[in-house]
Amino acid sequence: MSEYSSWIMAEIKSVCIRYKRRIAGSQSVRDCLAHMSEQLSPWCDSVEKEAVSFHPHAFIGSIAQSAVGDIAGTVCFWIAYWTQLQLFLVLSLVFFSVTLVARLGEYGLYLRIFDFLYPRRQSENVFAVRRASGETHRRIIICGHADTAYEMPFFMHMKSWMIYLLIFAADGGMMASMVFAVLALAAPLSQSVLLTFAIIEAVLLLAYIPFLFFVKWRTITDGANDNLSGCFLGMSIIKEMADNNERLTHTDLCCLITDGEESGLRGALAYAKAHRQELIDSNTIVIAADTIHDPQQLMIYHRGINFTQKNDLEVCELLHQAGLACGVDLPYTDFYPGANDSEAFSRYGIKAAAICAVSHQPSDYYHTRYDSWDNLDESCIDLTREILKQAVILYDQGGAAKDAASCQA
Repeated sequence: MSEYSSWIMAEIKSVCIRYKRRIAGSQSVRDCLAHMSEQLSPWCDSVEKEAVSFHPHAFIGSIAQSAVGDIAGTVCFWIAYWTQLQLFLVLSLVFFSVTLVARLGEYGLYLRIFDFLYPRRQSENVFAVRRASGETHRRIIICGHADTAYEMPFFMHMKSWMIYLLIFAADGGMMASMVFAVLALAAPLSQSVLLTFAIIEAVLLLAYIPFLFFVKWRTITDGANDNLSGCFLGMSIIKEMADNNERLTHTDLCCLITDGEESGLRGALAYAKAHRQELIDSNTIVIAADTIHDPQQLMIYHRGINFTQKNDLEVCELLHQAGLACGVDLPYTDFYPGANDSEAFSRYGIKAAAICAVSHQPSDYYHTRYDSWDNLDESCIDLTREILKQAVILYDQGGAAKDAASCQA
């Protein structure tokens, strides 16, 4: 293992101990970002802390919001059955419609639909630049996020098929309930038919109610893997160059640390929107490194936001070539639920992709209390660091391949 991988491990431990409960928009995450900014300053030509404001609870709150909407819609349907008042059928349809928008818009497509319902928080993104030794032709950004997640206990106690079954039951039940309400409003139905619909909806409560408890709001993970690993990977490469008084020839090496990734990529979206034209004009690419834990799961993320957003294939190929130079044939990810900061940039037309090493099945290090500094994998961090270093070198050379012997996996 390199000394810099050991440095990453030590820094992650230090941050986990010093800056607890780094939920998006919190004072703790701002203190952590200030600490990282101070570390980067001696190694970089510029370090900027850029203010950002967002509504951190809108995204994760959409899970409970959807559950409440489903339950309220079911209750209204039952009241409509007992009272025979169409007003409650209308209310039932409204509740289920809001649920559909919340689930599909907020969590499915990472749109900011219900921000107005939640409090705004002030935070910042940190952007550090180590300039090229010669004329700058391009920029490469390694991106990580300092905020951490609320615990999701389902991941500790349930198999993936159980979670998917609950999701499909809730989604299917919501759609069926909307159809029931529309049919009941469109034409008079017999009491027996309405009773059948009402009984089905009552049974579907078994799928809705668990999502009230999907998030354990009192428990906040330490975020050692997700995603201090990504933050310190980018920082370590800049540190190594500074320690050796090295610079890339025609490429500015940059490190971006965001807040709000766990809140629906809020920080990265804000940065990409604010700097879109600058990033495009400066020939910038973004590589997000996120949750670097399992070397068997080390993959290139060519799509994201629940597989609805394309990432840039040139950046993906750069990562693939870097992996080959390090003796690893990195696969492209299959479908996975969720997203990472790279997709925020891709959404604004900025070339980006991600490298992650996380199981898509429930695991003890993903959004649980066990995402701690003593549950890291230094070998995976070391391998990913070598791949990222190689990607940086290849990009500076215009993407040219390099002898695999120069990089130890």
